[in-house]
Amino acid sequence: MSARHPDPQLPAGAVVAGIDKTPVAHLALDWAADHAAKERRPLVVVHATGSLGTAGTTWLDHADALTEPTLIEMERQGQALVAEATDRVTARHPSLRVTPLVVMEDAAPELVHLSSTASLVVTGSRGHGISRSVPTGQVGTWLARRTSCPVVVVPDHNLGTVRQGVLAGVRVDHPEDAVLEFAYRYASVHDLPVTIAHASRGARGDQEELRCDLAETASGYAERYPDVWAHTLLLPGRPVRKLLDLAERMHLLVVGQHHPTGLHESPFGHVRSSIVDRSPCPTVVVPVQVGEPV
Repeated sequence: MSARHPDPQLPAGAVVAGIDKTPVAHLALDWAADHAAKERRPLVVVHATGSLGTAGTTWLDHADALTEPTLIEMERQGQALVAEATDRVTARHPSLRVTPLVVMEDAAPELVHLSSTASLVVTGSRGHGISRSVPTGQVGTWLARRTSCPVVVVPDHNLGTVRQGVLAGVRVDHPEDAVLEFAYRYASVHDLPVTIAHASRGARGDQEELRCDLAETASGYAERYPDVWAHTLLLPGRPVRKLLDLAERMHLLVVGQHHPTGLHESPFGHVRSSIVDRSPCPTVVVPVQVGEPV
C-alpha cells in the first residue's frame, strides 16, 4: 500500500461518504447527503483510488505522483468522480457544505482512518471496488468492526417501497444506550417511528419478564424524545432471520458493534455479516461506547 500523505484539513464531526463508480455508491451518497443536511453537518465525499503495491506494480509505491503518468491519470479520474458526486449533492442540497477528497489508498482502511474524526461513515454494500484486501460482500462487516464512529452500509434497495421507520435490535440483559440513542435521534430528525426489537428463545415466563424489561428500557427514551412514536417487539426464534424479515419494510436497521463472548451470543450484540451485508435496508452499526460528535 502507498505511504499515507498528510491529511487535509477536514471538518470535524462530518458525515463521510465513500464513493466509487458503482450504482449503489449513488444511493449511499444520496443517503449521506440527506442525513448531513437534516443534521446540519458538513459532508466529506471521499474516493480512494486503491492500493498501488499490487503484483507487478510495486514500483508505483516509490513513484512521484506529480510526474508518473499512471498516478496522474488515477488522480485525474478520481477527481472527476468526486467532482461529479459533489455536483450531485449540491443539486440535491444547495446549502450543504461539501468537502471533496481523493486519496491514493484502499477505501476500506481509509474510511476507518477518517472515522476517528467523523460523526458517521457511509458506504455502499457489497464492496465493489472498495478494497482488494476485503472479500466481496463482507466490506460492511469489515468496516463495522473497525470504525471509531457509527457506520452505515447502504444496499441496492427499492426506494419506492413503503417503509415503517427505524428498527433497533437490542439486548435486554445489557441495555445498549448508544444503539437506542442513535435510533431515537435519527427517528426524531427524520420524523420516523422506532421499533425496538429483541429476540428470545426462552420459555413463556421468561419472555414475559423480557417484555417488561424491554418496555422499561424504552420508557427513558420516550421521555427524552416525546416526538418519536415507539413500540417494543419480542421476537421468538432465530434473531438474524427475524431482523432481516422486518428490515424489508424499514428505513433503517440499527445494531451494536460488539464481539461475541459465547457460542450462542445474540447477533443483536455483535456484528455479523448475515445482518450487515445481507440487510435489505440501510444498516447502521453503532459502537457500544461512542463519544458525542464534535
